[in-house]
Amino acid sequence: MKHCFSPTPLPICSSLSATKGVSFMHDTDIKLGEVTQKALELMETIDEALVHMNKQMDELRLEDFWPLFRDFLLAIMTLADNWEYYVMSDSHRQRIAEATRAFAAAYGEFDKIATSGQALAIQAALSDRLIPAYHAWKTALFNS
Repeated sequence: MKHCFSPTPLPICSSLSATKGVSFMHDTDIKLGEVTQKALELMETIDEALVHMNKQMDELRLEDFWPLFRDFLLAIMTLADNWEYYVMSDSHRQRIAEATRAFAAAYGEFDKIATSGQALAIQAALSDRLIPAYHAWKTALFNS
């Protein structure tokens, strides 16, 4: 069973598949709704972490930065595990799909830089690329 956004697995829609009259598309919509709800719940934590991480990087308080950074990355990786639910070919979800792809690319770049351990490079990647991509993705999700 795949875990979405928490150590506790979400109810998977496969049990609904056996129910008469429930279509595959309905199952997909239910799953997308579950993933989206968990993403919305997780966003508050991510937003708060971003504020504190930026403050700590500005003050060069790296000993305080790294634990928050780890939690932030775990939250983003949790979202990344579920990106396929946002990248759908339906035209009404196209903005979410495009924003998700951009966010995924920014995360990939950021992940490479983060492993370097270079504080200034991490700060630049965070503020110049990952945070704007995250906010664009969040806006697309809220406006869908």
